[in-house]
Amino acid sequence: MREQGYAGAGLQKIMSSAGLTVGGFYAHFQSKERLFANVISDSFRQTRENLAKVVGATSGRAWVKGVISEYLSPKHRTDIAGGCPMPALLSEIPRAGASARQVFEKEFKVSLERFRERLEEKNYQHAQVIMALMVGGISLARAVQDDGLADEILKSCREAALGFAKGNGVVNGG
Repeated sequence: MREQGYAGAGLQKIMSSAGLTVGGFYAHFQSKERLFANVISDSFRQTRENLAKVVGATSGRAWVKGVISEYLSPKHRTDIAGGCPMPALLSEIPRAGASARQVFEKEFKVSLERFRERLEEKNYQHAQVIMALMVGGISLARAVQDDGLADEILKSCREAALGFAKGNGVVNGG
């Protein structure tokens, strides 16, 4: 679903990649939307685990810098299927049903809170802005064909996110 989107991932493709028949789908899930909700939850968990491996036992500013740098990297830009689910699935979420949207919101809040806790100022607005820069930056970098432009986008967003992480960002008009 991260590669082809919710609509593009038909049950036939999903089940055949799992080595099962379409008829067996409903033994595992009530609907495609429930599957989507599970994909969202699993993808967020996997992303948090992957980022935790990268930043290791660091904490505070080092953890924040490591996450921002890894997230807004050329490696993550090219890893659509294995990367964070937000850039890949974000446009699908508003059209999804209530269960998928609830799972997305819950997982987003967990990620947002984990990030906020590690900021020096524990600033919720700065955490929101940083996450928006990360998701928006990686999304834009993935959308353009020019690798140089993609790298510039990643660098600009990385620098802005690090500025907010240091408390140098501006929210609420100043």
